[in-house]
Amino acid sequence: MALYRSTVIGDMVGHVWEPSSPIKGVVVIYHGYAAHGRYGTILFAAEMLGKNGYAVVSCDFHGFGKSPGTPGYIELETIVQDAVDLTTFAHETFPGLPVFAMGSSMGGNFALRVTFQLPYVRGAVLLGPMIQVQNPPPWWQLPVLRFLAATPGIRSIGLLRPSGLASDKQYRDPERRRICDDDPLGFHDPMCLATGKALLDAALDLEQRLDTISVPFLVIHGDADEIVPLEGSKLLIEKAASTDKTLSVYPDMLHSPLCEFPEVRDKVEAEILAWLDARR
Repeated sequence: MALYRSTVIGDMVGHVWEPSSPIKGVVVIYHGYAAHGRYGTILFAAEMLGKNGYAVVSCDFHGFGKSPGTPGYIELETIVQDAVDLTTFAHETFPGLPVFAMGSSMGGNFALRVTFQLPYVRGAVLLGPMIQVQNPPPWWQLPVLRFLAATPGIRSIGLLRPSGLASDKQYRDPERRRICDDDPLGFHDPMCLATGKALLDAALDLEQRLDTISVPFLVIHGDADEIVPLEGSKLLIEKAASTDKTLSVYPDMLHSPLCEFPEVRDKVEAEILAWLDARR
């Protein structure tokens, strides 16, 4: 079991789990959209990693969980800096230990972004990472979206309801789905235009930089994921400069690998742990 403690990272709420056994390495987890640093999916990962000797560090990004900011509101530059600050905190808190980045969906996008700035990150574990977005707007709508997303009085209004975000399309295990659904700190309101633009820009920008990614990484993606397209993960494998890169596609798996039924989840966890152990 891992011992949990809360902490402060700048003005963000941070979370640390330390295993009772000797620490093999530290895994920094970046949460996805509408979640926070102790959301169910991160708790499940922290439990799995802690039982196997890894410390885990996460935070509530600005606008999520208990951190300050407009709820559900994302500015790309702010969240990138949040992710860098979180990783720096983990590196300084556990000196001398290998640091790995881990994220699902939006968090997977930021896990890769961190490696551009912090070369000490040993590798990245990406669960259904947001390399592309599902059903992006046509090119001719982008200028309108960007104009509205920059307009005071409009940019922060919740007008978007992204398709596929229903929990039964993300979490197959009903008990784990219940834990996520019942989380009082999860963000459940419609997405505002500024956040929609920020997520789209995050995907478009990263897609243009895939050939500069050199860190070792493991991607786990389900072919039944309706939220983040599998094609983005395939493109990442094709374009990344990394020589150590793996894509594992699980048949019939939804968006959240750690919320599948145990027979699938156990395989995912074993693959993650084996990958980390081989690279620490």
